[in-house]
Amino acid sequence: MRSERGSLIQSIILGPIVSVVFALVGLGVMALYPGGWLDGLLSLAIAALAVYQIKGRGLYKGPNFPFAGLFMVLQAAVRPSLTSTVLAAVALPAMIGAMLCFQQRGQTRLIFLMMLVCGLGALGARCFLLLAGALMIALICLRAFSMRGFVASVLGLLTPLIILAGFGVYDPHHLAEVYGGRWFSGFYLPALIAAAPAAVFALAMFLQSYGYPAKQRARNLAMMTLTGCSLLMAIGDSANGYDYLALINLSTAYWVSHFAATRRFGWPAVLLILILAVVYGYYS
Repeated sequence: MRSERGSLIQSIILGPIVSVVFALVGLGVMALYPGGWLDGLLSLAIAALAVYQIKGRGLYKGPNFPFAGLFMVLQAAVRPSLTSTVLAAVALPAMIGAMLCFQQRGQTRLIFLMMLVCGLGALGARCFLLLAGALMIALICLRAFSMRGFVASVLGLLTPLIILAGFGVYDPHHLAEVYGGRWFSGFYLPALIAAAPAAVFALAMFLQSYGYPAKQRARNLAMMTLTGCSLLMAIGDSANGYDYLALINLSTAYWVSHFAATRRFGWPAVLLILILAVVYGYYS
């Protein structure tokens, strides 16, 4: 009887209804912030894409719906900048593209396109350049990186600057303002708080992910790479630590939903993070 009750609670907490409700609540809260509608709608698009791709890419077996509710509530709690949300919106499709390159070292066009988008963003914010580095590491984990891929990456990063500067749309001297300022300026507390559950649940899933089949293992290793790099970027570039909050939230939502889906009684983890996010958002 107790087991049946636990299974019922788990199916409800990890089901689509609870996730949709929390996602809409997160969207509503974000809409209360100045300019929050755009940030909220973009976050909702990220959540929808992630939920679809978790199944589509076979990242793990089990309910994938909790990601949406977790991500939207975390976004509402930490109130990331629009740059931060755009970074996550670039990182997720780029990571999906990297996963499509698994054991295919000849996918230079896709790699070029991924880095082209990062290069365009890097003209205005340094976080996109750091994301490009994280994607290169992910490609190595996916056995999809080669010297041709490296050349494609460099060309992709430089192409926006060459084209826009050549047409007089972008002043290259602006790069000194973007990259010449202080990087580390002490630890950015909101980023560290947001990073804690991402690190804990990623580590909790490490051994299980290591036991997956080769393609599934490599894709989860790439997600761990993105998680680790997002934490290091938030520390190394703590002067702009707020630019990495959405990327950290994406990592937290993924690993918590992964943990909950692959544990018999994993639903308390989802509830715990939701409650902590609501409390943090209320008192911050």
